Amino acid sequence: MALRIDEENHPEILLQVQLYGWLFEKSYGAAPKGLQVHSGTGDVVTILYDGGAAALRELERLLTIKRLTVEPYEPVGWTKCLGCGYIDRCWAQAEKNGDVALVYGVDQSLARTLYSQGVRSRRDLLTSFDVPSLSEVKRPYGNREQRVGKTAERILRFADAMEKNQEIVLAPPVIPQSRNYVMFDLEGMPPHLDELDKIYLWGAQVFGENPSEFKVALSGFGVNGDSDGWIGFLGNAKQIFEAYGDIPWVHWAPYEQTYLRRYVERFGDPEGIAARVRANLLDLLTVTRESVVLPLPSLSRQFYPDAEGK
Repeated sequence: MALRIDEENHPEILLQVQLYGWLFEKSYGAAPKGLQVHSGTGDVVTILYDGGAAALRELERLLTIKRLTVEPYEPVGWTKCLGCGYIDRCWAQAEKNGDVALVYGVDQSLARTLYSQGVRSRRDLLTSFDVPSLSEVKRPYGNREQRVGKTAERILRFADAMEKNQEIVLAPPVIPQSRNYVMFDLEGMPPHLDELDKIYLWGAQVFGENPSEFKVALSGFGVNGDSDGWIGFLGNAKQIFEAYGDIPWVHWAPYEQTYLRRYVERFGDPEGIAARVRANLLDLLTVTRESVVLPLPSLSRQFYPDAEGK
């Protein structure tokens, strides 16, 4: 179901399959001839069997945690917490404590590293570090360590904004002037629901002095459904360029740019329309980051409300 099967991206998959191998060996008295995973990219990934050593170590760690009398620290995060049934409990506690994991730019690995150094809250972060010292902090990153580096300044700015509960204006937003703008949005299927990570809706609409109707390309069913959606999008984009020229294509975050590149690799770009779209992309997330610091744990999702719905 995952696109990348390795210790850096999905160690739990490796552990799961290693455990299957160990159970097989205990059941049949012989080691498995091989362990393989079918990934979200359609590849068959071979995993070297270690006799179940890594999986058993992880099970022992989980058992040790279950026996603890004091709850261990686990950082909250948008990606892993929004679909969890315990989010009300964990997120409320993190908010109450001003957990450092809530600071925009502090990922799970960095949150654990800071916590191990006694930096538990936003206030701890602001009193313990300045930009140069935070930039030198190293946290685990796969099989190696990585410095916080250039993101230190942004992290401290967000911590300060959240601690004061007010936005910090950095500069006027830099948006190219145009009489018209294309609002560009994609909707996709996650890879675990299909053999490929697919976009099922390609949407674009021009707003401004001369607005257009909503132009949508939908991927159909069947063998050619995915490519039909892509071809339909290229046709719509070509019509927009013919009518308006090279105007900005406005989107949020790298999602649209990433999938334009993937679909060019998948189905091609014979007339260079996708390349022209990419050349005119305007990422509002980047514009926002460079112009204002908001006291929110995420810039891409609605702030999770408290018990009173605030």
